[in-house]
Amino acid sequence: VEDAHGATEALVDALDDRRGVLMHSSYEFPGRYARWTVGFSDPPVLLSGRARDFALSALNDRGRKILQMLEGHLRDDDAVASL
Repeated sequence: VEDAHGATEALVDALDDRRGVLMHSSYEFPGRYARWTVGFSDPPVLLSGRARDFALSALNDRGRKILQMLEGHLRDDDAVASL
């Protein structure tokens, strides 16, 4: 990204009205940790959870395709109690 600061500010503004996340680490230790920023808006899938339960919900057509793909993998996992 040519203008990382501008892109971050645009995402901050977008997150006022749209779903998404912005994560930022300013911790730096030479040779081990570097500063980073990652974020997005308008995700295709919503992951929500409480205690040991979680739910996946499609937020658009792309999300429905992703959930169809994940369903087979989750169905075969003994750790998943129900779909």
